[in-house]
Amino acid sequence: MNYRDLKLSEKNGLPTWDSLMPVVLKYLSDKDEVLKKKIDFDVANLLELPDELRNKASDKYPDDILIEGRVGWAVSDLFIGGALERPARGVYRISDLGKELLDLDDSEITIEKIHSLPAYKAHRKELAEREKRANLETKGDYSKEKNGVIDELSEKTTSYNNEIATNLLRILQESKPTFFEHLVVKLLIKMGYKGPNGSSQITQRTNDGGIDGN
Repeated sequence: MNYRDLKLSEKNGLPTWDSLMPVVLKYLSDKDEVLKKKIDFDVANLLELPDELRNKASDKYPDDILIEGRVGWAVSDLFIGGALERPARGVYRISDLGKELLDLDDSEITIEKIHSLPAYKAHRKELAEREKRANLETKGDYSKEKNGVIDELSEKTTSYNNEIATNLLRILQESKPTFFEHLVVKLLIKMGYKGPNGSSQITQRTNDGGIDGN
């Protein structure tokens, strides 16, 4: 695939991140599970970019290769929209929905299309509710003076934490019951709850809808 066939940024001539969404889907269409870093690297290589553009780094962060970062943004939106699945940390695969999207023309796999998907709408709704709750918690604290950079960093941190919490909730909802049980037992251990001899384990499933562990 030649990068010139994609929508290009006027600023640096690189493909825009949204134009990379169909490329990511096609790359994953015949694969099982792929590490995120490998997706970023391989898709960037598929674009037939000249070395100057392929290796162009961020002015602020010299170790960050711009095109690989843009592939990462495409992966993120596709995941939020449900076109990709994340079976393990840092690992992705195409979902049934993603395979359906491949029936569309590349020009139809747009930001608007992905953002109109039910999973993406649910994600944005949950995120908005979290941010609303966070704003309500600080509203009315008139003794708190605005402090420029500190206040801005606080807002960005809250927004980031809300994004992480929303993504984590989705992963837990989609995980297998056994994964959730192991996670709960590990959390209880971190909180100091252990068995009489200081051990803990997952017990045989009882099919009562509860968590089987001690």
